Amino acid sequence: MPDGEYYIRVWLDNINLGKMSGVDYSSINDTLKGVILDNIKITVKGSIYDDIS
Repeated sequence: MPDGEYYIRVWLDNINLGKMSGVDYSSINDTLKGVILDNIKITVKGSIYDDIS
C-alpha cells in the first residue's frame, strides 16, 4: 500500500458492558450493539517493497 492518508470504516460486535465495574451503563441496557465508526483517517507509511503485504 502506498504512503498516504486513507479513510477506513470500523464495526464492532456486541459489547457486554454489564461486567465492567465502577460505571453505570444501565441507561444503554448493558450492551452496545452494532457500533459502526465511519471515516477514521489513518496515515500509512508503506514498505519500500511493493510486494510486501
